[in-house]
Amino acid sequence: MTSVLLLGFGAIGRHVAQLLSPELASGRLRLTALVSDRAKHDARPNHGAKVVDLPRLIELAGLPDPYASPSPRMFDRFDIIVECAGVPAAAELGPAAIAAGRPLVLTSVGALADPDTRTALLTGPGRLHVTNGAIGGLDVLEAAAQAGGLDSVEITTSKEASGLIRPWMSETEAERLRGLCPRTVL
Repeated sequence: MTSVLLLGFGAIGRHVAQLLSPELASGRLRLTALVSDRAKHDARPNHGAKVVDLPRLIELAGLPDPYASPSPRMFDRFDIIVECAGVPAAAELGPAAIAAGRPLVLTSVGALADPDTRTALLTGPGRLHVTNGAIGGLDVLEAAAQAGGLDSVEITTSKEASGLIRPWMSETEAERLRGLCPRTVL
């Protein structure tokens, strides 16, 4: 049985769980969802996932302090980790998942803009898998659709590399992004 940990269980995490329902029903897959506040999820459908918070995950890993910072040992029970919680969670938990030797599917690609986080995510021994085509706010659209508030949505998006510049970046990194030119499509 494959064990999957979802980092985050908002609209995107719940959608992923729904998509995995055939595998969950067949017993080929075990799904755990890590959330920041378990109580907020009590009234929501879990779609077959066991919903835990960080102290409980640390406790399940057998670590002594359930309020400790993320440790690679937290991820020993899982075959793959899928991040769907946003850049801050990806930066906080992703490096520990990679250090545990686990594959990490990263949806919040903005986490790679921070040099320290990028290095930690690319160092291994786990493998980083970066999704493409992620669209900010997709979770909001999914939630609106689940509430019956949308009939259809069309999205066209583009972003210049300079739009990735953040205040915490070194001037060298910011200048590198400013120097990137859009690719011309023929």
